[in-house]
Amino acid sequence: MQNIYTYFNEASTHNIENEPMTTDIGSAIIKCDIDLYTGETDQNKKKLPVGTPIGSIKGILVLGREIELLTPENVTERDEIMNLFCDDVSFDLGYVVSALLENNGPLCIENTVFGIDHFYIQEVKVEDPSMLPAILSGIPMSVFSHLHVFPDILSYYPKPLPHEQKQTSSGRVMGEVAKLTQATIADRVFSGQYDPEKLHLVLTKEQHRIITGMRRPGESYPEENINREIWQPYLDAGFHEWGNTRVLYKFADREA
Repeated sequence: MQNIYTYFNEASTHNIENEPMTTDIGSAIIKCDIDLYTGETDQNKKKLPVGTPIGSIKGILVLGREIELLTPENVTERDEIMNLFCDDVSFDLGYVVSALLENNGPLCIENTVFGIDHFYIQEVKVEDPSMLPAILSGIPMSVFSHLHVFPDILSYYPKPLPHEQKQTSSGRVMGEVAKLTQATIADRVFSGQYDPEKLHLVLTKEQHRIITGMRRPGESYPEENINREIWQPYLDAGFHEWGNTRVLYKFADREA
């Protein structure tokens, strides 16, 4: 019968420590490039040579358990550190992590003692769309087979239908205030007026997110802009939206 086989492209599957932004935690985030093939098994269930290429998977494996161990014990806002670090690696990854942390979400450190291993699906290309649910269900075991880590959670952020992104008047005001605050701080630093022993202007967490372009709490796109055609295969594979974030997630099934 037809089976799906995976091959990890080692040329593009690597950890972040091999890139210019080097940190100890960098080795705990791995960019993955997986090629997909069909093959057949004979009556003795021995795998025959890999057959026809049928697609590929690109994603990022976040070793949450390792990051938790590498984070200093005196850090109190551990979820915030996870979000900031993932955003430094990839804007989309940071967006997804922010959404799945919101409102005590499935990635919150409070939901686990040791941290959560998480596979973010960037893109799945497949020639036969009917195979997509089976491919999605098989990702955890494929990752385990090649990288020896079984992710606890899979995630995906379906892009919306084309639409005009509208900003509220309050949002524009907050953005201008954040930019003014940052400019004032920079001016004082470069002019030599900054004394670390005195109180100074500082960016709030929300202002920092505005300046850096990170996702802000509650951010999502309107429901009418959901691309149902993209969403459906993920829903068929057991994914669910977290709140109204438009981010889909699934706890991995070890028996799949």
